[in-house]
Amino acid sequence: MIKTKRPCSQQRDKPSISSPMQPETSMPIPSKSCPRKESEIQRDILDYLEASKYCAWRNFVGPQISRRGGRMCYSKSPMAGLPDIVGVMNRQPGRMFAIEIKSAKGVLSEKQEYWIRRLEDAGVLVIVTRTLEQVIDVLTKEESKNGC
Repeated sequence: MIKTKRPCSQQRDKPSISSPMQPETSMPIPSKSCPRKESEIQRDILDYLEASKYCAWRNFVGPQISRRGGRMCYSKSPMAGLPDIVGVMNRQPGRMFAIEIKSAKGVLSEKQEYWIRRLEDAGVLVIVTRTLEQVIDVLTKEESKNGC
């Protein structure tokens, strides 16, 4: 099956985005007439983190699907609410960050708010974002702290 792009994905231009952490790269930005899905924002952020040499990964915490006795079984994740992306700072070894991605109309659930509080209490930098640019800004500022 061939997947077709959403009509508005063709409306996006690709300007250069650069930061101290990476050379200039072409990254898509959303069209104002077309709200972006969380999965699209997540892909852009993961691409940026990889290009910037961050050790980061997608946190799979959605429903679990398994096959038992020839039939599909669905169950809720015991870790629901954890952020979408987790990683380690480049210039502050051992300092973790977590990124929760929300679409234009998305809101945090109670479980997400709970995990954000727990992670921040443990010293993790938590970023709740709607755009790649917000992530770049926060990580750049955080990496430049303490003379790093």
